[in-house]
Amino acid sequence: LAATLLVSERFYAPFDDLPDDWGMREGGALDREAAIRDAHGNIELLVAGVSRTGTTSMKLVLGSLGFTTVHFKEMLDNHFEFFYAYLHGMLREPDMRRVFARWPAGTVLLDCPVPLMFQDLFASFPRAKVLLTTRLDETWLASYEKYYAATFLYRWTDRLDLLLVSYISRALRLHTLLRVLGVRGVRTTKPTLEQLPDLISLYRKTDELLYGSHVPNAFWPAKARHYQDLVRRTVPQDQLVEVDVSNGSIDLLISRLGVNGSGSPVEFPRAFRSKDVAAQSYQAHWLETNHRHILCAWGAVAVLMSLPMTLW
Repeated sequence: LAATLLVSERFYAPFDDLPDDWGMREGGALDREAAIRDAHGNIELLVAGVSRTGTTSMKLVLGSLGFTTVHFKEMLDNHFEFFYAYLHGMLREPDMRRVFARWPAGTVLLDCPVPLMFQDLFASFPRAKVLLTTRLDETWLASYEKYYAATFLYRWTDRLDLLLVSYISRALRLHTLLRVLGVRGVRTTKPTLEQLPDLISLYRKTDELLYGSHVPNAFWPAKARHYQDLVRRTVPQDQLVEVDVSNGSIDLLISRLGVNGSGSPVEFPRAFRSKDVAAQSYQAHWLETNHRHILCAWGAVAVLMSLPMTLW
């Protein structure tokens, strides 16, 4: 087991793509004036609220209005390697239009990826409208604390069993082997079981960059307000829509966005409440889509453990 862990760390490359795959091409530095003259592109709306301010509820509302929504789940399932590289400072000049080119017109970006990349995103899509979701400090922090407590991806010590099989799978290149063998039910996109250490690092980084720590504390509300003030100073008033989803009006939101609201709910849905985190979070989605891989990895561990006895 020790040997497999050593091999997995020394020779395993968790990412297929390189930072250059998302950077500005040679001579292609962002021209903000040209970007403003152009159409706003496929990204029509940036929901710039921090996590736990109703971004999942907003995703449901905007989806009912006909927008294509890219929340945290869609970001990780489609852009995990890019997002990891961005948060870890591996990109000197990220080309956001290049990164999100695959998404259709009328796409909305939501949740923590937007605050973390806000200035680069708004510079690349300067004509996009910005929707700032807010929430009272006390209820927001309490909600985040419950979310943190229910999410083992913040704390590697909570699931040492999964970390073990992750490193074993890395050493054996098990994901590649399972794909070659055509094993059904194996996740086809990253992050796979083998990227679990990198996924944990990404989770912690999302909050460390915004709030200075990945553990919620009394300083977080002030950090959140500082970021919200940055958004208000950056975005022209005719492009900024601010909503408190706890008492906001959907009719007012529809009016400000200038869209047809015939398919929208009457009031904001209360989605992804604290009691739903364990069952509805990205963590639950990741565990479900990697279930077959985890079972196969445990089988590999059993084989490795039995080899000495068999040889003896």
